[in-house]
Amino acid sequence: MLRKENLNLVKYLASGIKEINEVKISLYKKGTDYHDIFQSLIKLETALIKRVFEFYNHHPFHPVLENVLFFKRLMKEQELFHKGEESVLFRALLKSSEDKGTDSKRLVMNMVMDKIMELRSVIVRQINLDPKFSTILKDRILTIIHEPTLPLKTLAEEG
Repeated sequence: MLRKENLNLVKYLASGIKEINEVKISLYKKGTDYHDIFQSLIKLETALIKRVFEFYNHHPFHPVLENVLFFKRLMKEQELFHKGEESVLFRALLKSSEDKGTDSKRLVMNMVMDKIMELRSVIVRQINLDPKFSTILKDRILTIIHEPTLPLKTLAEEG
């Protein structure tokens, strides 16, 4: 049997899963602008972890963690797109671009690359300004965000 504490944690996690499913449905159904799409992706990546933080009363959820998780998701989505696999992000961004009359994979790829570069700068600034980050944690975060990105020339060869 589940202990009462575990049952409560399951309730918190269930609310996070519900949020994730609602965000996924909104990404599939409606065309939104790139900012809304990026915000949806952040929610997809952080909903469950935020619920765990809430359950254990670890407030606030640190913005660096949110940005690192978003960064990792952008990198994964970029990799999927380059491999020709299903990418929720690129599908939503391409749909949004087509709705505005700009059918360009290069435009979408550049948008994602710009966001990745912006996040790198933001994360570095955040960890350098916050004295709570140990050297070990800073080094690990820097290792994560300085993984190589995929080159744009791959996209140019497609079309």
